[in-house]
Amino acid sequence: MRGVEFIGTPLMSINKILAAGSDPQARHAFCSAESGWVPITTIAPSILVSEIELQRIKDRHRRPPILPPP
Repeated sequence: MRGVEFIGTPLMSINKILAAGSDPQARHAFCSAESGWVPITTIAPSILVSEIELQRIKDRHRRPPILPPP
């Protein structure tokens, strides 16, 4: 899903995990710190959750949809 970020209490989100896969994926990104942007890597499997809170992010580099409207 593009253009959203997770919000809410992390412990509540962890309690909503129903299943986890055995397919770890690496994601490379940057984290904002007092000293500037720091490169980070997160490795996690895919998960199935029963419920999650999301909010739209302000995306300056909007990409067009992958599929056309029906």
